[in-house]
Amino acid sequence: MIDAEIEYESATGRTAATALFDALGAASFSSVLLAYTTFALPEYHPQFPYDLFSRHCQVALPQVYWGDMGMAPDAALQRCLSTHAGYGLPVAPVGQSYGAVTPAEILTFGNIAESSQVPGISFWSWQHATGAMCEAIRKVSLEGRDTHASDWAKAAWDKAVNKGVLDGTQPQGTVTREMLAVVLDRLKLL
Repeated sequence: MIDAEIEYESATGRTAATALFDALGAASFSSVLLAYTTFALPEYHPQFPYDLFSRHCQVALPQVYWGDMGMAPDAALQRCLSTHAGYGLPVAPVGQSYGAVTPAEILTFGNIAESSQVPGISFWSWQHATGAMCEAIRKVSLEGRDTHASDWAKAAWDKAVNKGVLDGTQPQGTVTREMLAVVLDRLKLL
């Protein structure tokens, strides 16, 4: 993940970003999933080359630090998702877990993220999170996203379930090595 912030928000930011992506291309990073994290609201950062980062990365992780932004978490996240939609990348927002934010705000952020069907969320800054903030983060659930296969995978998912290769649960869940061994065994490849 590229943490791209103020160093790219200047008159030379586009040149610096171009140099970064040229170096990554020359180093054969083409098979590596690249993500970038930066400011949540592009309209407040007009010099930042969002378009360039979005062209070279596969995921955006905007920093939705609603407390620092002086906004409610739902308004901040909805505005962020709306403005980032134009860049054509999946958005997995980063929520705030430091400062004067409350556990209720963290839960609101998680609920809005879930209803917006983002592929995932994370939080920063763990070292400054209180115990109550950590408990709220634990309660934040994106499990609702895990009940249906994504559009791009639905046909293959349905085939795998119908043939008994997969059990039909958690289509977007993580596959462990032991789970993979069971799948391979069901395919009679072991």
